[in-house]
Amino acid sequence: LALVYGGEQGLPYLTKDGVTVFQNLQSNDHFTNSIISIIREASEKTAKEAGDGTTTTALMALEMLNNPESERAVSDMIKAIQSNKKSISGIEDVYKIALASTNNDEVAAGIVRDAYKYSDNVVFEKKAGISETNCLEETGSKFYSTYLDRTFITSPSSNEARQDNALVMVIDGKLTAMSQIETALKFAVQESRPLVIVAEHITVDLMRLLRSNHINGAVSVLPIKSPGMARYRKEYLNDICTITGATLNEVTPNFTYVKPTSLGSADKVTANIDEVIVCGTESPQERIDELTTQIGLTTDDYEKELLEKRIGALSGKVSIIEVGGSTPVEMNELFDRIEDAVLAVRAGYQDGVVTAGNSLYDVTGFEFFKHLPSTELLVPSKVLTCAVINANSVTKQIRNLGSIVLPKYLWNIK
Repeated sequence: LALVYGGEQGLPYLTKDGVTVFQNLQSNDHFTNSIISIIREASEKTAKEAGDGTTTTALMALEMLNNPESERAVSDMIKAIQSNKKSISGIEDVYKIALASTNNDEVAAGIVRDAYKYSDNVVFEKKAGISETNCLEETGSKFYSTYLDRTFITSPSSNEARQDNALVMVIDGKLTAMSQIETALKFAVQESRPLVIVAEHITVDLMRLLRSNHINGAVSVLPIKSPGMARYRKEYLNDICTITGATLNEVTPNFTYVKPTSLGSADKVTANIDEVIVCGTESPQERIDELTTQIGLTTDDYEKELLEKRIGALSGKVSIIEVGGSTPVEMNELFDRIEDAVLAVRAGYQDGVVTAGNSLYDVTGFEFFKHLPSTELLVPSKVLTCAVINANSVTKQIRNLGSIVLPKYLWNIK
């Protein structure tokens, strides 16, 4: 565990998460800060793509900075990992991944497993005021879209933006002026609720104003790109209107501004770089029945596939993990581990999993070293420390960067 100062309200922040450490790490030396920035970027990319393993990424990035020639290992290591990966085969695989990411916490791993038993759509939140961590099961709809600007991200480590108990504005077209949404923004302020804006595009000047209001705390906003393309976009917007109770605002030459009466509501809206999950306040069943009827009437296979996807999105389920703790420090530390576990499982479903530890490092090390000239084996610690770091040598690596445990077969390669 690492103790990082300068957390919420100036309290110490206890975490095992590598990316969190580097996000809070600073130096008085400008050159050192440049190195920290590079390693931070590498860790953040790992958090985004794989969910976990950010500490390993930091160690490997540091070694590659110290020894640029070690970059030659990357392509061989990737090939070795790809050839050894497998798909998640069941809920027990989810538990094993979560167990590793939560630092062998069986209770936390069990909560993550239970969340994935109910739904593949899992979100997580800090819940102040409760000492236990719970898993709630709710209905929610998933759309393949994303936020329109990174400023509105609420969880930097997972690149997610989230708003609860939100008003929802649905726009068919592009927003170009503050006058178009000013009345709705004022209404959101009066109601003390965030405003989620679903639109095809928001102009640079208007987005700048929204960022300013959001950062200054005047009103919480989450702009989301309209899902779908071409003529199908409007259908997806109507789906969102159905589950939120919103009225679709069409930007025509006669359009003036969004009326508060056209706004819908959502218990939760979560957006990441690939998808948006909307937990609406209205039942989607009537809309689902309508789409089911359309499937029976169409003869176009592509149209049928799209209708089936929309039904699946509308009838989706969402698991919500509420992370609690006896103290803010305890809650934050557990939240980091739960977040790692959920994101690691999510990445596993997308890209597959591999057996970690010495067996993987032996494979990747062998795949690289078998291609090296024998002369380069004389200085393996300078050539590829990062390729053969394993669970038995991490402590030594931290205490003495020149010390490393190498698989025995490396000394027999010719």
